[in-house]
Amino acid sequence: MPLHKALRALLGLTWTEAWRGQLFFLLLLLVLVVESLAWFMASMAITESSEIRLAICAWLYRCGLVFIVLVHVIGNLVREVESGFLHVLLAHSLSRTQYVIGRFVGFALIALGAALAISGLLALHTPATGLSGLLLWSASFMLEMLLVTAIAVFFALGFARLLPALLAACTFYVVARLLDVIRAMAQSPIGQDPNSMSVAGSRWVLDGLAWFTPPLGAYTRTDWLLLPDSLATAPSALTLLSWAIAASCLLVTAAIVDFHGHEL
Repeated sequence: MPLHKALRALLGLTWTEAWRGQLFFLLLLLVLVVESLAWFMASMAITESSEIRLAICAWLYRCGLVFIVLVHVIGNLVREVESGFLHVLLAHSLSRTQYVIGRFVGFALIALGAALAISGLLALHTPATGLSGLLLWSASFMLEMLLVTAIAVFFALGFARLLPALLAACTFYVVARLLDVIRAMAQSPIGQDPNSMSVAGSRWVLDGLAWFTPPLGAYTRTDWLLLPDSLATAPSALTLLSWAIAASCLLVTAAIVDFHGHEL
């Protein structure tokens, strides 16, 4: 089957699953919960209530959408494997490479659309002085969702089981998100000799781990929205785009190679 026909069919399938699986209801529920919590927390504050609301919304929206995308992508892919529907798709002259690419593109488009919509909602809480930070935050948020989709596809097809794949994807995301902080703490450990073998060994392990994980700690930082001066040290949009594309391509390629090695 030609690639463009396979992509069109898989995009339609992905959109139908998102609609029937009540993904849009979950996104609406996320908005209601986040806005309610942000309003409640801001009302408890004596000063800087608008900044508190903005920070809470930004953090909760990011965490909530990451979890929803992981559950949605992994749940759909694992269900296709367990139900045997994947065999039906591959029987219609659809190659495994086309399947992985088509599913990734479909899920990524939905995740990017959700991130864009949430960025628009966040603009309602952002003052005029923080528009430049909001633009960088929004672009970074969309790129992070692209990476999260690639992570979900890789672990879903690799494990083909819901709980192990979801646990591995969440662990990978948290490690990638906090790795820069852990590496900074390892440079100057409290109460330990920084020149000792154990400290040096931990730094080598963390430095090696950094080669295999995308730098998610540099994406979607809340201080960009609150502190305009932080934009001076933030990575450029081109740098974030390069990292996201490179890591996503690597993860999808690894998923294709691993998927070809599985017996269905």
